[in-house]
Amino acid sequence: MIESLEVKQIKNELATTVKTITDVFKVKKPTLKQLEILTSQGHVIAYLNKWIIDTLGFFNIGKSMDEHQVMETSFLIWQTYPAMGIQEIYFVFNQAKKGKYGKIYDRIDGSIIFEWFNSFWEERLNAAEGLSHQDHIRNKERTGESYSTNQAAKEYAYKVRKFAEKYKV
Repeated sequence: MIESLEVKQIKNELATTVKTITDVFKVKKPTLKQLEILTSQGHVIAYLNKWIIDTLGFFNIGKSMDEHQVMETSFLIWQTYPAMGIQEIYFVFNQAKKGKYGKIYDRIDGSIIFEWFNSFWEERLNAAEGLSHQDHIRNKERTGESYSTNQAAKEYAYKVRKFAEKYKV
């Protein structure tokens, strides 16, 4: 089940492959919605709780989040970003730890975490637009066989199945 998706294990796995915003598009992990379909909403929220608790443990802050705040923030992330993949969850929290989204003074709460996710999502949309434009230019210049969308979808579905098998989701 999703309990085997340990944050530490995922962090170790993604640390070498997800370093930039464009890397989140190269690594295909299940989205929150796909995890919900494979398990349940409660399991996905519990998984997000683990990410938030892990991140809170990184910072030396006076005013942390209680259990209710963590749960509420996880629920709102699940509700707002169902299309976000595990690699993107990793990226947001990793970048926050590096100070990408601003300094943490003496508190972290749901609104701060949501600012991180909103900043990431805006950056992600801009990066996706740039990559799409680059792909368009490459395809326009390309001669020969084109890569079908159907083939890409099949490859992605295969990777999701492999991920689910590996982590017993």
